Formats: sequence, structure tokens, C-alpha cells
Amino acid sequence: MYWPIECTPKPSFEWVFVVEELPSSIGQLNALQKLDLDECSNLNELPSSIGQLNALQELHLNGCSKLEELPSSIGQLNALQELDLNESSNLKNYFHLLAN
Repeated sequence: MYWPIECTPKPSFEWVFVVEELPSSIGQLNALQKLDLDECSNLNELPSSIGQLNALQELHLNGCSKLEELPSSIGQLNALQELDLNESSNLKNYFHLLAN
């Protein structure tokens, strides 16, 4: 499996193909500041380890139409400044997870 990483001054990770799930080891990417999963329409869940991404500032889930829930660990993303959930219409109530 090929995971393209765009080399920018700020660590970021962009998926350019459709994925169904992320590996739990994604939580080990301590310096990751941007995770772009836009239009990953087959993505059906995020691993709870996503809450370990302490430096994550941007999480883009636009168009993740099969995603129904966010893991409770998403509330641990203290550096998170931008969360894009546009067109992720199957997401259930998630506001309580972000009340930090």
C-alpha cells in the first residue's frame, strides 16, 4: 500500500486514494499537524489512537459519507484548530466529544 506524504514545512499527511480504515499505529505520528482524509467515501471508522496525535491542528473529513461516529478520543486533540466535517452526513451527534 502506497501512502503519499507531501513534503511541506509543516508535517502533513494527505491521502490521495480511498481507504476504508486507518491503521491504529497512526497514533504514533507525534509530529503530524494535518490529516487530510477528504473524499475518503469508504472510510467507515477512525481508530481510537487518533486521540494520541498531540500536534494535530487540522483534521479534514469532508465527504467521508460512510463515517458514522468519531471516536471519543477525538476530544483529546488539544491542538486541534480545524475540523472539517462537510458532507459527512452520516455522522451522529459528536459535539459532546469536542467540548474541551
